[in-house]
Amino acid sequence: MRLFVALPIPEEVREHLKGVITKLVQAKQAALADVRWVRPANLHMTLKFLGEVSEADIPGIEAALRGISSSGPMTTRAERIVVEPRQGAAHLIATDITGDAVALRRLQEGVAQTMEALCFAPEPRGFWPHITLGRSQKGVSFGPREPTDSVLTALSGAQWPGREGTVNHFDLMSSKPSAEGPVYETLKTFAL
Repeated sequence: MRLFVALPIPEEVREHLKGVITKLVQAKQAALADVRWVRPANLHMTLKFLGEVSEADIPGIEAALRGISSSGPMTTRAERIVVEPRQGAAHLIATDITGDAVALRRLQEGVAQTMEALCFAPEPRGFWPHITLGRSQKGVSFGPREPTDSVLTALSGAQWPGREGTVNHFDLMSSKPSAEGPVYETLKTFAL
């Protein structure tokens, strides 16, 4: 079973990003033709990707995640659209997440350290608080991008920074492939 630990998106933020994705799809820009957009129900911030996990290991993972301390509910805000990589063709269209940055980083570090203690490999890259909006196999080319989000911001017509909302829990989630994209299921919720 493919698992990950995620911070859910507050409804206000989800609605804002749903509108942004809708506007980007409706823009029908040639540069965005092969982008596979994330369904609004699947929007989340990954705190730790675990990969394939045996069902027998899930109770131990849940017990470890219950032991993570947090400073309580936190605010999150969709800050701006970004593309990665920032040079050349972009394969990821996302939004930076800001808000209670210190609390968010502590939560992510707690999840990462707890999972590493259970022998899950550390992330090769540092933590980047973001929500993926879409992915491109071929890569999206916009030409010079200074700042990197200017073209996408103009296309979306959205106001930035986006909406802010409060999150009071994080989730252990499973991901199952389907023809329409992955289907996510919450296995366990942990209060902040």
